[in-house]
Amino acid sequence: MEQQEGLSELIDWILAYEGLNVIEGEPTTVGGYPARVLDIALAEGQLCPGDKVVDGVAHSVAMLWAGERLGTHERLHAVFIDHPDGPLILTLTTVPAEFAPPGPPGQVLKLEDFIELARPVIESIEFEPASEPSPGA
Repeated sequence: MEQQEGLSELIDWILAYEGLNVIEGEPTTVGGYPARVLDIALAEGQLCPGDKVVDGVAHSVAMLWAGERLGTHERLHAVFIDHPDGPLILTLTTVPAEFAPPGPPGQVLKLEDFIELARPVIESIEFEPASEPSPGA
């Protein structure tokens, strides 16, 4: 199946986004559809437009796609699914334990551990058959 242009353009945009460290994983499938995986973090010391300094600490946020932001210490694991009805994006986000809010021990996971916990859920995803275009459309 050929990748939809919208998804390809989005991946290209992320790969070219200045100030990000992006690692592309091996292509995969989710629910029978091709998917691409990106692990995304801000580059060390990167300051994006609109940075703010709070209590003497620079805070940087990258605006990625609709509704998705990436902060200074966050790491994002994104699975981009090439579905015929349009691109679908699954995201897992975490922060290093030293930057997590205080809470009961054991609540903060490394991103790699979180991905392993989520893997069976992602692999179990199934989709309804793709919608057919209506006649005369």
